[in-house]
Amino acid sequence: MGLIEFCKYNPRLRIQRHIKLCRRIPAAFHPCWDHLAYYCVGGGNRTEYNDGTDIIPEYAVKGISIWLEAILLPDAGMPGNSYTLCLDGEPGKPFFSDIFQNILLRHDASIQASRELFRMRPHQFNGAPLYRRWQGGHLSKALKYLIDHHSISESIGSVPLICSNFHPGQPLDIESFIQKRLEWESQDWERDGSRLSFHLRQCPPTFGRWIDNLMAYYERQNQLKP
Repeated sequence: MGLIEFCKYNPRLRIQRHIKLCRRIPAAFHPCWDHLAYYCVGGGNRTEYNDGTDIIPEYAVKGISIWLEAILLPDAGMPGNSYTLCLDGEPGKPFFSDIFQNILLRHDASIQASRELFRMRPHQFNGAPLYRRWQGGHLSKALKYLIDHHSISESIGSVPLICSNFHPGQPLDIESFIQKRLEWESQDWERDGSRLSFHLRQCPPTFGRWIDNLMAYYERQNQLKP
């Protein structure tokens, strides 16, 4: 946000934020399905067997949605063609395509379906819409932008706001989500949202072990062995 004024007064300024996702794994995609936050950093044995094949959807969505908030920059005053967020999936682009298709886009479909069902059947909810953190719509807006940019050849001539070098997936059928959840109540949505893990293909070996990545990026306070 602090760069908006600089871009306004320097129309030729171009800012590119390059996110190497494999290096941001500890911050964006936490694989531990039996602990919250980064508590399990001190318990390598608890992550050895998991080693990245299972990821809690909540962690993946929270982690990557922080970066996707870049979609809000134009509304905050960022001039067009001044800023680009580049999501780099090398050296495991299919892995991140899986995450976007099977976690982020599924979560977005759940948000949209729950919003529509809350409008249609408010008595099935506990007085408030679910997924309140994402009700502002920035996740949906960012994913749509990214998918459109990836598929529209005309976008090559312009400076994108968000782009990726891997396929971000295809939107899911919202109507199908709604029909399958017509009778759901709040506890059903909560149960679905707290699935312990979502199985993905094994992460590329070039990523290294999850526990090593976690230890490299985060301090282990009072947990280091002598």
